[in-house]
Amino acid sequence: MKFRKCRSGWHPPVYRGKKHGILITVDRSEHGWYFYGGGHNSLRSGIGSFPTKEQAFEAAEKWCDMKAKNRHKTD
Repeated sequence: MKFRKCRSGWHPPVYRGKKHGILITVDRSEHGWYFYGGGHNSLRSGIGSFPTKEQAFEAAEKWCDMKAKNRHKTD
């Protein structure tokens, strides 16, 4: 999964990547790095507080895999 740096207005750069058709954004807060699904920032759906952006990228990728797996379940 490849993340690219995006700049949005006055905000410091965020990183965006896409896997299984799910757009992920990795952003930084005063508490560390976190990620959220979708292109817009909703702090409620922000996940994690990672010391490095690489750890946030890794967690985001695992989260995408999990989401995709759950999406294909049929019961």
